[in-house]
Amino acid sequence: QATGESRAIQLLKRIFSDEDDTSFSRRLAHSNQLLKILEESRNTVSDSLQFRQEQMQLLDICIYDEGLRRIVEFGKVPSSLRTVLAKIVSGLACYTRLDLALSWIFDRLESWPTAEKSIVEVNKDREWKKWLLRLLKQVLVDSSTDQYTYRQAQEMSPTILSGIITFLDTMDSPEYIPTIIDILVFFAENYQNLFRQRFKDIIDLLVGWNMDIGLSDTKRESIISSYSKFGAFWGGYLPFAVSLLRHFLDDMHAIVRELTIMPIHDTEEYKGRWGVCTNLFE
Repeated sequence: QATGESRAIQLLKRIFSDEDDTSFSRRLAHSNQLLKILEESRNTVSDSLQFRQEQMQLLDICIYDEGLRRIVEFGKVPSSLRTVLAKIVSGLACYTRLDLALSWIFDRLESWPTAEKSIVEVNKDREWKKWLLRLLKQVLVDSSTDQYTYRQAQEMSPTILSGIITFLDTMDSPEYIPTIIDILVFFAENYQNLFRQRFKDIIDLLVGWNMDIGLSDTKRESIISSYSKFGAFWGGYLPFAVSLLRHFLDDMHAIVRELTIMPIHDTEEYKGRWGVCTNLFE
């Protein structure tokens, strides 16, 4: 225990360094305790320079200490711990430097593993990015509850949405789709004019993922259901909607033609392509 450090900083460092806590029970308890301390202190402590410096120091530890990533990228980490950590980092970001936190998130979302990385490393990177997207959604939600941070988020919203569209275009796995759609729905509900400007780009990319024969039924359903959630925007893009329908029919025709010549014994491939075909009607 270092002298001069606040209880919050001690707890955060303990969470990141407690490698012996294989069940994550201590780290979850400490994270809940830290979240409670932070939330209560923001409601009761006067907005002093010392208090803001402590909050900034906590954010720096989260951003620059690899301890956060080591926890999040581990596949066996309870989702409850990931959720609490996202709330902690989001709260610190909204209270101190929202721009710094968002820049940090996108820098890491834009960095992909090289070809020589092992499957284990690729999976760790995937868990990390899934959490970063959940953190981004948490930041967007938290920033909307305060007038000052909402204005900040509003100013940065074009950059945030562009970053999400770029990620949707370059991502290497459909695992990110549910959280991406959650974020897009948030933009559609809270930043309608901005979302309307990028609507065609977004739908084009979602349709592309929807046509992926390897996509699971749950991921495909989340994409299809998003079309109706964006219902308010279709009216302004009727020519685009008609063009999209034409592409759907062309794609379906090509898939059906492939099905007629595909060997019957190739059942998994056959089911995958037939699944894409039937989903075009949903």
